[in-house]
Amino acid sequence: MLRPVYQRMVEERKAPAEVGRLWRLGGTEKVLQAGEVASFRASVKLNGSQPGPYVVLGTDFNHGSETGVEVIPEIISTKALKRTRGRVSVSVCNVTDSPVVLKARMPIGQVESATPLSTDSGGGVDKEIPDERFYPKDAPISPEWKKRLQSQVLKWKELFSKDEFDVGLAKSTEHRIRLQEDKPFRERSRRVPLGDLDDLREQLNELQRTKVIQESRSPYASPIVLVRKKNGSVRLCIDYRTLNRRTIPDQYATPRIEDALQCLSGAKWFSVLDLRSGYHQIPMHPEDKEKTAFICPLGFFEFNRMPQCLTGAPATFQRLMEKTVGDMNLIEVLVYLDDIIVFGKTLEEHEQRLEKVLKRLHEEGLKLSLEKCQFCLPSVTYLGHVVSAEGVSTDPRKLEAVASWPRPRNVTELSMNRTPRKIYRRFVGGFAKIAQPLNKLLQKETTEEGCKVSDQNPSAPGPRKARESIQGEWTSQCEGAFVKLKESNPSSCFGLCGPSQAV
Repeated sequence: MLRPVYQRMVEERKAPAEVGRLWRLGGTEKVLQAGEVASFRASVKLNGSQPGPYVVLGTDFNHGSETGVEVIPEIISTKALKRTRGRVSVSVCNVTDSPVVLKARMPIGQVESATPLSTDSGGGVDKEIPDERFYPKDAPISPEWKKRLQSQVLKWKELFSKDEFDVGLAKSTEHRIRLQEDKPFRERSRRVPLGDLDDLREQLNELQRTKVIQESRSPYASPIVLVRKKNGSVRLCIDYRTLNRRTIPDQYATPRIEDALQCLSGAKWFSVLDLRSGYHQIPMHPEDKEKTAFICPLGFFEFNRMPQCLTGAPATFQRLMEKTVGDMNLIEVLVYLDDIIVFGKTLEEHEQRLEKVLKRLHEEGLKLSLEKCQFCLPSVTYLGHVVSAEGVSTDPRKLEAVASWPRPRNVTELSMNRTPRKIYRRFVGGFAKIAQPLNKLLQKETTEEGCKVSDQNPSAPGPRKARESIQGEWTSQCEGAFVKLKESNPSSCFGLCGPSQAV
């Protein structure tokens, strides 16, 4: 499958030198069925050679693939590899016609040094998405339908983003920030660890190159917060709490998840589309750019595109998406912020609706992330639920996370623990009664006289402080409710009913 393509790459690159081996981690064996693709945690062991700025994780075709599996090639920066101490996630495919057993801690591939072949005038890597990536190999449809669907999607190839900084630009919407008072504010720049400065500089350069941000002389200044992702890369966040407190809110609401899922009634085929950095595809109004200014040790910048963490950003985004799909919304397609699902009762109907959605997204100037798109499947994960022709059910991955949740120590941790369960409350019989002891902990403690305790007003009811400890009030009833909710298995499938079936 990958061998001819890989060998051609090797010839064009003149046999790049191997700089290490790729070893599978884990303590148990794994059986891969014929044609199955699975992801594994792996460890990169360098052989002492000096790698380039990037390395490619792939199959060792020089020594043959006796194991019967091929590693799906993936490029990763050497800096990211050092941050994760050689721990990576790789996908492998069984290319044989029979099951293959992968033993624990066995070599599964090789690591090669890589250097970008060509760059454009702006300094970015000139990339093209191969046509093969548009082939819906996971769709349970005939080969003729797969080719037909691939041809349809390829007509809108420009709609799909080539990399994480290749974002679209909405044509009909600009984000406005209306303040209660126009008095500027300035907050101090926060310290950034020395080890993160290079990553921050690289991200700022890319955001400037793609014109998402620009240098600023604004009277406003908000600080930055760096968040380390699971893959080791850095996410740039802005602390807009002061700005948000002064902002007049936009009350345009996102649809309720339960109501939105009801629109999928009767559908048998689904395609899920995801926008690439959706918020950054909406331009800021020229008069409001200065209000998004942020300060950091490497400079002072403001956004040309709508940033995350703004209080009015979700409303602006939801309004844009509903306006883009127009009269198709809730009937042929469902949009919830940057998550889009196209549905249909037959393959022909689904194909027609998908064509219309792709056309409207392209006309608006938006771009999709191909890696997160799924085409023509009978069952998909959408908004934390598994949706199929049989109805809607819980996502097993979400339930695993809830089951492993530790006992909360304060009000914030209790609220975080309660949120996933509230999403699935209709799958758990008597949810409100079971959770009652935990809900009481979120309110201010009641004295013997029945008054609510508060630091400033002892008689004022309301929620407790976010970081307030609850360990001294954790009773056997609370423990019983917490354990029961964790052990509940809301795996039943609720049927979806259309408007004519609603009671």
